[in-house]
Amino acid sequence: MFEGIRPEYTNDQPDYSKIDIDANAMPDVQHFISGYISSAWEPDYKLWIRVSAKMVSANTKETLNHQLFNYGEELSSRLDKTIYLPESQPKTYPDFESLMNNISSLKQSLQNSSPVISGSIASLL
Repeated sequence: MFEGIRPEYTNDQPDYSKIDIDANAMPDVQHFISGYISSAWEPDYKLWIRVSAKMVSANTKETLNHQLFNYGEELSSRLDKTIYLPESQPKTYPDFESLMNNISSLKQSLQNSSPVISGSIASLL
């Protein structure tokens, strides 16, 4: 229905003015980052994916609803209202070498995230 339709961006802001659709609203889902991260306080490498989902009015082009999602590692403050989606079978890697030696497992974890993230977006929007 909306496949291949994307807003243009000016100064990191979406411009929906050139999108003409026969609907009341349109979804705008952006994938910000995905990968495996570690930190000084948590040295194990863990999966982290961050996605933004908006529902935009087709007429006014105003945002009707906006939600951020984190999948895997929870890296947001509870104050920013990001929805945390835990990984169904979390895997951690103690060092970068272990991470790189498990490429097929890393890919599988990323693939497993898609239905969880898309289902959560669909139920919210």
